[in-house]
Amino acid sequence: MFKRFIALFLSLTVLLTSSNVLFANNKSAVNANGKTVYVDGVEYFVSVDEEFNTIVETVGIENQAKLILGKNGNGFITVNNSDIKGYSINNNDKIGEVKVNELNGQNIDAKIKPLGGKNESVHLKNINDLNSATFNEVGVQSVTAGTIIIGGSLLKALLAAGLAITVAGITVYAVESVIDQVRENRQKFYKAYLRRNNVYIAPKPIPRTQAVTRVASGGKDSDVYTYQQFRARSLVESTGYGVSQVENHRRYRLQPGTFFDHYHPIPRNGSHVFFGTPK
Repeated sequence: MFKRFIALFLSLTVLLTSSNVLFANNKSAVNANGKTVYVDGVEYFVSVDEEFNTIVETVGIENQAKLILGKNGNGFITVNNSDIKGYSINNNDKIGEVKVNELNGQNIDAKIKPLGGKNESVHLKNINDLNSATFNEVGVQSVTAGTIIIGGSLLKALLAAGLAITVAGITVYAVESVIDQVRENRQKFYKAYLRRNNVYIAPKPIPRTQAVTRVASGGKDSDVYTYQQFRARSLVESTGYGVSQVENHRRYRLQPGTFFDHYHPIPRNGSHVFFGTPK
């Protein structure tokens, strides 16, 4: 009964024994529909749907594993394997629940709760937990242990793709992963977060007055994104500060990332107003 399920666990266990992450080199692998990444030799496809659900799924494995993470950081894990239906609450291949409060490359605060066996959940508090040997030590003899292994693997792939991260319990999205929604609301303003040289935005637009206050306040996480350049400049002007020339830090950086044109208030206070698409 466990043979196919255990085989899947064994194939995914290796994902947590190395920190090497290989990104797809071809830029065409990144588009509005998602991104393909390779983590320790296993292929994943990561995408964001119209409802801002982030979907991480294995590719090329017989029993497909999938993580669906909502914009509030809550999600669940499924495995396409009829042998384990008896262990799922709704008899629909759901094997675990996930709550992500923080996942951004430097920090992690997430819980994985298996829905079978003894329901022994694990709390990930350090980014190195995704590669920790403790996952391997629990073995693959139970649904509980296997769910934790699979969940950790899927979170690792999500981080590798860089299309969505979680900040203070809210899932925020790389602009290019939700560009269709952004273009449809080009007059709107969004809270922006600069992480790992990528610009992420919260899914819910904010009023212009709130955007002005955010930029004027300065400091960490005081950034804003809007699609149109003239709106970006006008926003900075409304703070009462001067406005910088258009800047883009791509040419100053050697690290990978997505770099946007943006304005700064003058004098600078640490905030950015990003606009458009990556250059």
